[in-house]
Amino acid sequence: SLAGVVILGGVAAYASGAFDGSQPVVAPSPSTVTLASPTATVKPLAHGPLSPFGNALPATVLSYALTAIAPHPPFVAMGAIEGYRVDYSDGTNAVVVLAGQWDTAGGATGAYNALLANAAAAAAAAHPGATPAPSKSGTVQVAGQSAGTWTIAPSSDGTATATWTNGTALFQAVAPAARVADFYAAFPM
Repeated sequence: SLAGVVILGGVAAYASGAFDGSQPVVAPSPSTVTLASPTATVKPLAHGPLSPFGNALPATVLSYALTAIAPHPPFVAMGAIEGYRVDYSDGTNAVVVLAGQWDTAGGATGAYNALLANAAAAAAAAHPGATPAPSKSGTVQVAGQSAGTWTIAPSSDGTATATWTNGTALFQAVAPAARVADFYAAFPM
């Protein structure tokens, strides 16, 4: 009978020392699986020549493709040499990037600080007395060297904003909260 086979199997395992710890237990070795980066399924917009900075803005980032690019005068009003609003889409989700080039790293850092202060003031005015969701910040590394600062701040509408400087450039990306950190990390500038 099946019960007899199970009992005999258990007795044989006990007799062989399988339960007394005398046999070494071999743990499986860990493995790392690296998946391919997502690629855009939406055809990116081909934009005309702008400037060296404008032309360097990527046509795709992960699964997002460039869908529109236009001047962004508010960055110029903040002292940028040039500023752009760059729209990306994966066909379902959108990411809006504001990109600006300043003549000095100090100018980009000053604009970065002003953007963060304005966002904090706007959030406080929109939700008086509410505790803002915690943001994360760090240092932008380029070739092992500090090149700027980044901050990711969640919003109450399910989006988050990544703001970062890289030398004389300043970027701000608004995306779904679950995707903004990956988008920032993959943005090549």
